Amino acid sequence: MMNVRKTSIFVLIIIIALAFVFTACDNENDNTGDTQDTQDTQDTPQQFDNIPAAQNETPDTDGSFNDITAAQLVADIKIGWNLGDTLDAHDHGEGWLSDTVLGMETAWGKPVTTKEMITAIKNAGFNAIRIPVTWYKAADSNYNIRADWMARVTEIVDYAVDNDMYIILNTHHDEHIFRLTNEQKNTSLNAFEKIWEQIADNFKNYNEKLIFEALNEPRTVGVPHEWTGGNAEEWANLNEYYQLFVNTIRESGGNNDKRILMVNTYGGYGGQNAIDGLVIPADTVSDKIIVSIHVYQPYHFAQNGAPVGTEYSVDTWSKSNSEDTSPITDPIYRAYNRFISNGIPVIIGEFGAQDKNNEAVRAQWAEFYIGYAKSRGVKCFLWDNGTFDINDGELMGFFDRNNNTFPFQDYLAGLMRGAEGEWEEENTTITKTVVFNENIYDAGDGQGEIAHGYQVRFPLSELLGSIQVADGDTYTLTYMVTSNVAIGNLQAVLVDTRQAVDHWKELSGYVDIGAVNIDSPVSGTKAITAAETAGDSSDSANQFVLVINESDIAASAPTLTFTALSLVKDNSFS
Repeated sequence: MMNVRKTSIFVLIIIIALAFVFTACDNENDNTGDTQDTQDTQDTPQQFDNIPAAQNETPDTDGSFNDITAAQLVADIKIGWNLGDTLDAHDHGEGWLSDTVLGMETAWGKPVTTKEMITAIKNAGFNAIRIPVTWYKAADSNYNIRADWMARVTEIVDYAVDNDMYIILNTHHDEHIFRLTNEQKNTSLNAFEKIWEQIADNFKNYNEKLIFEALNEPRTVGVPHEWTGGNAEEWANLNEYYQLFVNTIRESGGNNDKRILMVNTYGGYGGQNAIDGLVIPADTVSDKIIVSIHVYQPYHFAQNGAPVGTEYSVDTWSKSNSEDTSPITDPIYRAYNRFISNGIPVIIGEFGAQDKNNEAVRAQWAEFYIGYAKSRGVKCFLWDNGTFDINDGELMGFFDRNNNTFPFQDYLAGLMRGAEGEWEEENTTITKTVVFNENIYDAGDGQGEIAHGYQVRFPLSELLGSIQVADGDTYTLTYMVTSNVAIGNLQAVLVDTRQAVDHWKELSGYVDIGAVNIDSPVSGTKAITAAETAGDSSDSANQFVLVINESDIAASAPTLTFTALSLVKDNSFS
């Protein structure tokens, strides 16, 4: 018995020693770590059952909370930056991901995040940061988040708190466990609720500058419509996620009962189908929801990473070309009309343009993009994946985190010009001779049809550059005009003519310019207010029309000469 006891004690000492060694190894802060065995993560997260679930105490903050609306918060954002390819790094279910905290953070080759990095971003002019986080990789089979991972996310959030920045914290690349099909919805909703319960509890005492973003680009991976807006089944299920999200956060205590929350369209898509498919969840407090879309446009300039000249990839862009500007303005208009005009603010959570040795052009693009979005009340967050080598992926690198520098100073300056400057719609005073040679008839139903009377129309882009008329827009028309025949009353109207060459949708009411005399110039200014929104920013959808009723003219086919004609858009938006 004595020998057995000694042997048992010896074995126990060895076990304790080995346990100490393994624990120490597990807590090492290296970037490599042991790799996991390959496993299918499509239905469950990677297994960390041997690691304690998150049991951290809720971080202690000063408790102050400025109870502002979502619109007030968005208005105070200047421009935001994404800490991309860092906390969101994962292994696509291939099983090679390190199980150490810093190993997971640096899995995609980006350096460990430091407070100095975030301070450099703030000093460069960004007052907001989006922190994408993938959670399933650090959760056990019951979706309990590891304490050390939650602590590291908190540490990085605190870097931004110390810099007095607005912070968006989300779930990112968790499509493996958050599914949108009817078949997988219930299990996924359980995982979604469990993950957000823990995030909400950990950050419940933070102030109003911390925003929770429910998802990233919620979608069904691999289906044909993955990046084109989804379908009815997925929209319904996604909206169920968002209602659960709001309910979960509001019930979690602390400041979360009034925290501002953000929801995304399907896939972050800015198409009308995805925008219309999103239902703003019911809330216990008013005006606390933001909508987010992602807009990498024009695609072949901004996101197509093929060598320039192949696969339609281009390195040129011009604000005077509607084919270059409308892919930017169209989704912003859609979001403005669907949400902002109804009191719901919008953020572009991701945008950017790959480096194609075209920094000067990217700077012009950035100034236009940010300035235009700002004019509509939309604030933008630049996607930065820290990649500068084509062999490492998409060249969306902006801030070099290896040395805390900004390699593209012109690009940075363009972003800041857009964020800080006053947006000015392009407007031109032109001279123009117009010949009225088409008859029209207005049935009084807002649809102009050719019958009798006279009209001439031309694209608004001649006066304003690329434009999409939106409900509520106001314009000042300035003119000096003469006619070859006396006209009793000249009228102007904005229309969308996409439906047919002889058919239009009125975007504004008819504005009376008044009588025009023979050889005696008539001048003045008139206000035109849009009551409808053009279908897109194409020339055919945004037309300026001059109209003369048949009773207001004695001769046919009159000719008007404008020695001055301009249309200036009022930049005040709700």
